[in-house]
Amino acid sequence: MSSAGELRAYRAPFVSAALGWVGCGIFFVVGLSMVTVGPSQHDAVGSLVVATSVLLLSAWLGAVLTTNRLTVTQAGLVYRYNLRRRLVGWPEIRSFGVGPSRSRARWPCLVIQLEWVS
Repeated sequence: MSSAGELRAYRAPFVSAALGWVGCGIFFVVGLSMVTVGPSQHDAVGSLVVATSVLLLSAWLGAVLTTNRLTVTQAGLVYRYNLRRRLVGWPEIRSFGVGPSRSRARWPCLVIQLEWVS
């Protein structure tokens, strides 16, 4: 870091998150159309529940996509993943490496080896 107060935030490239944003937009449009068109006479409550669930899923997916990031600070690494925040201090970090991710796709990613204090 070049200055004491500078923070560096890293996010996935937009191209990688584009599929998530497309899904978020589709869920939003479908949910909004279900609410604005109006429910049928046969299943008014069920249709409204499904529309609300789809809109909430769209909002949750958008929040997840905007908050996932890694920030480098003086205290350590702060990462946000699926609306959770965790700080990993510099003394806890043993080494950095490249290895498979925990996702099903098993993409190569940064692996941080931590010192486990008992």
